[in-house]
Amino acid sequence: AAARRRLKGRVLALLTRHDLDTGTALAATQFESARSMTDRLSALTALVRSGATQAGDALRAYRQRFDGDALTLDKWFTLQATQPAHATLEHVQALAADPAFTLANPNRVHALVGTFARANPVAFHRPDGAGHRWFADKLSEIDARNPQLASRLAKAFEDWPRLEPQRRASAESSLHGMLARGGHSPDLDEILIRMLAAGEHAG
Repeated sequence: AAARRRLKGRVLALLTRHDLDTGTALAATQFESARSMTDRLSALTALVRSGATQAGDALRAYRQRFDGDALTLDKWFTLQATQPAHATLEHVQALAADPAFTLANPNRVHALVGTFARANPVAFHRPDGAGHRWFADKLSEIDARNPQLASRLAKAFEDWPRLEPQRRASAESSLHGMLARGGHSPDLDEILIRMLAAGEHAG
């Protein structure tokens, strides 16, 4: 049954790409009538990924329904953080100011900040470097509360030497900027130094 639901979600996503109107209409209907979280999330994902007009209402309905369920709400943050578009950065910044988001909750931090940096290369590696700078600032804030968490998240920068020149320069600048500001935990500083050294070796 679980496999059938996953296949159903994949077919819905493909249909939405092939026939936007039909796909989003079916996704909206599935979202409203879903009896399982898998069906509900696959429908919501199809609406959000396609930029459907129903996406906003569906996101608000999901948030209202599951506001008290931490794990389920994490999925709401994760979905929005993975939208492959440059403008997702501004949306993630707004979500970071949402009352349900807190740096004191590692799972919530992973759901939004970690997912953005690790699973959304389009937004994270924006050519203007804004994604790198925002993530670096967040790492500093997280490090003040939870150095181990910040160190794990910082590894999202590990592939920076393999980026094309403009994005590589942006990532390197953000890493150097963090070190220059100082005040970080030894754990995070060690990660930053190691990643910068790897870049010098690659160069």
